[in-house]
Amino acid sequence: MTLPNGKDFWVWGQDTLVWEWVTGLDTGWHVALLLGVLLLCVLAYSRWRRFLAWWRRSRRFSRAQWGEEAAARLLRSEGYRVLASQVREHCEVLLDDETIAFSVQADYLVARRGMCYVAEVKTGESAPSVRNANTRRQLLEYSKVFDCDGVLLVDMETRTIHRVCFKRLGSRKYV
Repeated sequence: MTLPNGKDFWVWGQDTLVWEWVTGLDTGWHVALLLGVLLLCVLAYSRWRRFLAWWRRSRRFSRAQWGEEAAARLLRSEGYRVLASQVREHCEVLLDDETIAFSVQADYLVARRGMCYVAEVKTGESAPSVRNANTRRQLLEYSKVFDCDGVLLVDMETRTIHRVCFKRLGSRKYV
């Protein structure tokens, strides 16, 4: 290929090969080339972001799966008997005059000293805390839906089991 200035594109040793090729193009081609490079950068960035999102999800999933398996061992070592895992309870809510069915799934149903508990396993930095609103709502839902004597929060970061009870403000009774 020969450039408009008469120099051969494929010959090395002339100033800078790519620069001579680019400067030999019409201005319209400069814009097209710049847009093409920009488009490639945007596509590469998009692919990179997708890969990172997938990697984070798979890492979080594998960590949660590890946490649940380790939690079963922790519960057994603390004297709890694991009755079932991934326990699903079906319920209904009445919205005005419409009945809406839904189900709630907890990690474990366990028993100890004649008492039955629903156990929720949490991993990560903020999730194992009842100060986390999502965790608190989930545990409150379990306490209302499952017919058990209590709710347990299994914190796999510290490998501790917490019994969670809820109390209404102004009430003396914990639920």
